[in-house]
Amino acid sequence: MPINNREYQGRFIRFILRVYDPWMFQIYYVHKHNNFWRFYMRFIKPVYAHCDVPCGIYETDTMLHAAQTCKRMVEKYNELGDVDDAEHHNQFTRIVMHKEEHAKKCKEQLYILWSDYFKPEHLEKFPDLHTKFWLAAKQCGKVKQTLSLEECDKLLSLVADIATMFADSKK
Repeated sequence: MPINNREYQGRFIRFILRVYDPWMFQIYYVHKHNNFWRFYMRFIKPVYAHCDVPCGIYETDTMLHAAQTCKRMVEKYNELGDVDDAEHHNQFTRIVMHKEEHAKKCKEQLYILWSDYFKPEHLEKFPDLHTKFWLAAKQCGKVKQTLSLEECDKLLSLVADIATMFADSKK
């Protein structure tokens, strides 16, 4: 509950937190050790998603770029050789981290196109639409799990097919 200025103007001001409640549109001044508010604020987290407004702005460049980056990271790993010293181990870790990050980004872009852009009327023109997207999403997982150029090539092939379907659907 909101408190007036006289109540927190004392020497214990450092124990008071200013908390905004988005559901009640109010600002509360809460004692720092109040367990209820600590529990309540744990569940307020940022949400990251493509907007649900039908903006019509969709593209496949991010997805293609992410798949190409995965392949390039595997090539860099193959060029690295043995991981003996700390510098090589650090480089190996960074390569794998970037490969997994871009495979995840590719999968997210696939899901956005699959769920937001393509509609049931596109199934008439592309009967294998769901199969392609499902295989591409599974392939992103395989690319994250392995350091194989063949798996990256399969992902690039599937992503290129989906990009072609996307371009054809715009015509």
